[in-house]
Amino acid sequence: MCGFILFCDEIKFIHFSSRIIFNMLNYFYMALFNKIKQILNKEILLLSSIVIWGAFLRLYYLGADSLWIDEGFTITQANAIHKNFLPLLDSGEYVNRDLLLPYLLAIIKYFKGTSIETYRLVSVVFGILCIPLAYKIGKEVFQKNVGLIFAFLISFSYWQIAWSRQIRAYIVLEFLVLLAIFFLIKYHQTQKNKFLFFLLVSIGLTITTKISAIFLLPPLLIYFLAQKNYKTSAVFAFVFIVIGFLGYFYFRHDFSFLPNNYLTYYLIEYYWLKLGLVFPLAIVGAYWAVYQNKYWRSFHLFLLSFFFLNITFFSFFYYVNQKRYLFVLLPIIFLYAAILLYYLAGKKKTQLLITIFSISLLAFIDVFSFKSLQIIPQRQFILEDYTPQPNFRSAYQFLQKSLKPEDSLISPYPYMDKIYLNHPSYALAISYTSKESNESIIANKKEYYSGAPEISSIGQINSLRETGDVYVLLDTMAHSRANQKIVQYAREYTLSQSISFSAFSGDIITVYRLPRIEE
Repeated sequence: MCGFILFCDEIKFIHFSSRIIFNMLNYFYMALFNKIKQILNKEILLLSSIVIWGAFLRLYYLGADSLWIDEGFTITQANAIHKNFLPLLDSGEYVNRDLLLPYLLAIIKYFKGTSIETYRLVSVVFGILCIPLAYKIGKEVFQKNVGLIFAFLISFSYWQIAWSRQIRAYIVLEFLVLLAIFFLIKYHQTQKNKFLFFLLVSIGLTITTKISAIFLLPPLLIYFLAQKNYKTSAVFAFVFIVIGFLGYFYFRHDFSFLPNNYLTYYLIEYYWLKLGLVFPLAIVGAYWAVYQNKYWRSFHLFLLSFFFLNITFFSFFYYVNQKRYLFVLLPIIFLYAAILLYYLAGKKKTQLLITIFSISLLAFIDVFSFKSLQIIPQRQFILEDYTPQPNFRSAYQFLQKSLKPEDSLISPYPYMDKIYLNHPSYALAISYTSKESNESIIANKKEYYSGAPEISSIGQINSLRETGDVYVLLDTMAHSRANQKIVQYAREYTLSQSISFSAFSGDIITVYRLPRIEE
């Protein structure tokens, strides 16, 4: 009998213990579920979807495009840093600016080796990071749904995706500018010096990425003046004047003292024709934002000053026009377009439906008009009219099979020869910008990036042909901008043979074979 009672007591104890454990597990489960539900709200889920799909678009067939000449510049600088720790090129020349990305690539080469995909992945990472950072900026200054629209425009802009897939510093520059803007927002909200310090560090890193980021400094002075912080303004004014004088004397050769007029080119051909409805929306949105909220007015003056300084300089005082020079301004346009899109949909309504409707309407109109948004994965991207993107990969694959040890290669891009073939070559003078003063050959008759000796006459080519075949590589740009005597000789020599390779961009690269001179 006692044993039966003890057995029943054990059963009751086990049952009681099980209920306690079950209740505890249920409590922790519900707490965890509520926490996850709190974290994974609708806005975060939508943002996550935007980031994930944007990342996929940037990673999709990342190595499909051949390298192009500007990517060759960056890789050559990274290789020089990896070899010498300093940006000392094989020609003996030092690169003196825009070195943050080459140093990052040199570090990656040290640990991971080299490949096109690995190098491009650096830009992809910065491009992806721009998306949540854009959301945070839009949310802090305006409203979370404005942040979502801003993130959407950054994530699915054709140009954002395209430049996130290149071994160039433009997307790194954009990320650092957005980071500086974010720290300015935090300083504006808190007036804490640590955020001012982070802001200045961000600007410093931005300037080491692209020297044009120095245009962040005058807007910062305007911001402090608008805040009536005259003591800080005086300090910054003195520093900016000193930096301005030093910068002028150091980089004066990049300025054009005869004013150009590329304003229409940038505003119409770039921002209007390439961005579609986003640009006029941004103009109205900027006007509305400045006058809607006095608290943020000084911040908007900072953004707009940075925008107009860049537009003015590159439209009137820079010696060449390229759309990518003003790529860094796209987030400002997207932010003000996002503001107007949301408030046109009804600023009193905070439902997520309004945000989704605004995004969907813009995307629908864009698909049937300007096509500035890229929702569908794409393997290759055309950058701009004056950015040659020939199929170097196929041309060098042909040369790799064809070149014999006694043969010679002449190219306007001998640094590309080194990257693809690791083969010594000769340089053909070319003007990258079609400006007479911007030749690729330096004073010692060597090519600037590679140190390859220049071939400047037909007699030099014939001397090389005495020992083997001579191959001449010319793309569409080189046919019009390289040494025309040699270009014409390669094209018209009766015994020459040629093979051409086309690219998605429409650029054509041709390899000419000039046979050995037989005695």
